[in-house]
Amino acid sequence: MLSVATAAPPDAATPTPPTGLTETATDTAAPTDTLLIVEVSDSTLRLDLNVKVPLYARHQVPEVWVVDLEHNGIHFFRSPQNGVYIDATFTDKPAVVALTALPGITVDLSELFAS
Repeated sequence: MLSVATAAPPDAATPTPPTGLTETATDTAAPTDTLLIVEVSDSTLRLDLNVKVPLYARHQVPEVWVVDLEHNGIHFFRSPQNGVYIDATFTDKPAVVALTALPGITVDLSELFAS
């Protein structure tokens, strides 16, 4: 289970709603209930890339975005297998991005670093 003792919590996460559970059971969400984690890095890029992203891969979080404010770009990590992401990319020209775990859902990131 992910914990604050293991690494700082993500900046944003999109957990799937539990099905067939009461509202009181939502605090028992597992890492596999999370579809996307977004880390926003200004002074924490090294921690995010070297500690948090591998932790998320080990726990099978399907997609992680690390918004790199220092370099005005986004690191995308997808498809965790055997504790590592096999699809890792970086762009300094973000555009419309499809979410791996939610087919048909896209997010327009093209204005993210616009001046």
